[in-house]
Amino acid sequence: MSYIFITCETNGDVGHILRETFFPFSEKLIGLNASDYGTEIDSISIVMLCATQDFIDSGWLKERRYISWKNRFADIRLQIDYARFFHANERTRQLLVAKNIVDSIRVIEARSRKGFKGEKLRTDILGLIGLSIDEVGAV
Repeated sequence: MSYIFITCETNGDVGHILRETFFPFSEKLIGLNASDYGTEIDSISIVMLCATQDFIDSGWLKERRYISWKNRFADIRLQIDYARFFHANERTRQLLVAKNIVDSIRVIEARSRKGFKGEKLRTDILGLIGLSIDEVGAV
């Protein structure tokens, strides 16, 4: 089982585009080992949400920041702006996906109690996907 599992939930026309954007990143993260980042979390699920505002307003695809310390599992679901992603070029889409991953790790780090090494994990992820924190932060 991978330490970080990435998937998406969408509506509209962005589903296939989002999957094509995050899949190469997901493949590069397969080698990450949970023990390198502390003992609090064994598995991280990042579900990228990308939906029209009407869809969100009707109660679908709500953000979620669930962490089970007992089961050592995190399920983080953060939105990517639909219109921005849909109309962006490929490079900007990659940066938006990377930002979603980085922000998801930050959620876990902010709620950590025993030394989850979020900064190290973010650095390693960005290194594997070939981006810098400055590039991701600028999007």
